Amino acid sequence: MWLANQLEDETIYLKKTMVEEIVLEDTRKNNYLFIKKNMSVEIAADLLKNDRRLDALLITENGKVSESPLGIITPSDL
Repeated sequence: MWLANQLEDETIYLKKTMVEEIVLEDTRKNNYLFIKKNMSVEIAADLLKNDRRLDALLITENGKVSESPLGIITPSDL
């Protein structure tokens, strides 16, 4: 979404853009969830299938926002 919005403006300088800037501008903050790395694939798939607003499941050690991402699951992975 951020990139699409930038295309309406001038040149995009990705090397100078910080991830924090993109996250702060994100108006769709509820389109992802953090999940534990040991969650079953079946439960993760059900989350994505049952909530069409979800674009991604971000995998961390314990499912906490403060942890580094280990992976990502998107609807296209199913």
